[in-house]
Amino acid sequence: MQPPRWALAACAVALTCSVALPGAVAAADCAAPTVGALAGVERSQWQELSVQGQSLLREQGTLKTAGLQLAGQCSALEWS
Repeated sequence: MQPPRWALAACAVALTCSVALPGAVAAADCAAPTVGALAGVERSQWQELSVQGQSLLREQGTLKTAGLQLAGQCSALEWS
């Protein structure tokens, strides 16, 4: 079984950034970037009401999430 295309693309981006960023980070007085993985479930609820307060729409659901994160800190700036 092959990994999904999005996972391969995310890994390619993370590897490219991990190779390209250290030089730029050193020049900008930044700490080395950290790579992390994210996984979990997002739960959401949505409700729309009319002007009179009547319920027009109500939705709820869950969404499985997974991804990679690249984060760092430069002087007074944090990025992710």
